[in-house]
Amino acid sequence: MKEQSIVRKIYIEQLNQLGYYNTEGKSNRQLAMILAAKTESQAREVNIASPENRWF
Repeated sequence: MKEQSIVRKIYIEQLNQLGYYNTEGKSNRQLAMILAAKTESQAREVNIASPENRWF
């Protein structure tokens, strides 16, 4: 049980860093899926003003 609560805490902390706070009542699996979706969508955001990303 303790290991699950540590994992849950990590999921919630990472989601909060991404601006997602609606974690109440969600299972660890749901939190993991939301975190994956948020992380993927954030990875798709490209700052075209940056010289390194001009080729996008």
